[in-house]
Amino acid sequence: MRLRLCLCLLAPAALLALAACTPPPGPAGRVIDKATTYRPATKTRDWTLTVRTADGHTARFTVSPAAYDACRRGSSYPACTR
Repeated sequence: MRLRLCLCLLAPAALLALAACTPPPGPAGRVIDKATTYRPATKTRDWTLTVRTADGHTARFTVSPAAYDACRRGSSYPACTR
């Protein structure tokens, strides 16, 4: 009984923690560049997109690996992530 109660309380907390791990969305625009950065000391990787917004500015921001794979150069962000 205690195990079920513990699982019922921990499951939503785990889901909330995983949801907080996704980077915030970047501005809408046309993807003009993609880059990955690998950090050997921590064995982590960052996936970044660079977009050109409607007003002509460029913005570089971190995305999830799935968004990085889905968005090709020339595609429209964030529509390419859906």
